[in-house]
Amino acid sequence: MGNQAAHPVEAVRVMKQRGPLATACVADMQGWRDSHEDAHFMDQPDGGTGWASFGVLDGHGGQKSALLASVTLPLALKKATKGRKPKDGPGLGKLQAAFVEVDADLRKDMDDGREPSGTTSISAGLKIQPDEKYTGYLANAGDSRGILVRIRGPNTTPGSDHVSTSVNVGVVTTLNTDLPEKGTPVEEAGKLLEVITIGDREFEFLASIDNKPDRQDEKKRIVDAGGHVSGEDCPRVDGNLAVSRGFADFQYKSGTAIPENQQKVTCIPELYEMRDMEKGDIIILCCDGIFDVLSNEELVRIVVQSLSSAPAEMDCHDVIGKTCSDVLNTCMVKGSKDNMTCMIIQVGDLDYVKLGQEPSAQAKPPLKKAIRDQELSLPAAEKLKGQL
Repeated sequence: MGNQAAHPVEAVRVMKQRGPLATACVADMQGWRDSHEDAHFMDQPDGGTGWASFGVLDGHGGQKSALLASVTLPLALKKATKGRKPKDGPGLGKLQAAFVEVDADLRKDMDDGREPSGTTSISAGLKIQPDEKYTGYLANAGDSRGILVRIRGPNTTPGSDHVSTSVNVGVVTTLNTDLPEKGTPVEEAGKLLEVITIGDREFEFLASIDNKPDRQDEKKRIVDAGGHVSGEDCPRVDGNLAVSRGFADFQYKSGTAIPENQQKVTCIPELYEMRDMEKGDIIILCCDGIFDVLSNEELVRIVVQSLSSAPAEMDCHDVIGKTCSDVLNTCMVKGSKDNMTCMIIQVGDLDYVKLGQEPSAQAKPPLKKAIRDQELSLPAAEKLKGQL
């Protein structure tokens, strides 16, 4: 996170991608910071047969770690999820190994870990199921946040068997000194699944939980690794860092002296999955500058209402891009003082916004090939990496 600027930079940059698995758009704003340290990626497989991956990275102490990770992380995720079937999910162990690999590469690229930059990461993945529904996941390390949103229709099966998480949800709210016993991945995710009504439709959403130093399990790991958590208003690792997971920040990591998942600050992500998503469902990824002023439910309502009001003739990625921009402007008005990035992904190869008024067959524009408006390709990003 940069220092406070005298005046905000309110220009919004919007980037768009249409591919075989989703339409994705991202908007970012520097805001009240004197530099912009966020980065992102959007990567969809040719032909739509593999896993698509998306991510938002929120840097601090400089942008370098976020920029580098925005290049290496999608490549690592692609390798980790290769051959994984939707019903089996992306595989927690493989995802964790991918994050460790990315962190190791960052150490090499950042003067053997001597450079101070670090970054949080919220990533999402998506793959089509044999029944033409979709499996989506979130991998979170830090306090950026992801939300999986599913429209509940008349044929939606009640319950939470379609969601799972690696998180022990009890540690977020418990005041006991001993960590509570963790339930099954489905049971834990069921505790997080929220249902809301917007207009005449019902939605459910599953949101990631922030990795903050005062979270009971996070604090235990920090203390066991020889660190401490200070401050009540804004708890910090060793009195300095306000997040307890993420890439780089190697001054809080003891190399190979202790396992990665036992470091004061670890890159190991927490996983959230939602199966049986359908075309038109959405995934939202945002940095903490958004959630400084909006709750999960408030953000979902803003996004759904904006998409629902889209004219039928308006192009899909224009609608989603405008909604991303509207979220940033709303947060600026509500007093966010941080860099801001908002990514919205509509599931499926639709050329219209399903939450809006569905166009007639005659009014539908022809489906375009995958496009990346102003989006940095991975080869181009590799060139950028060489310039850092």
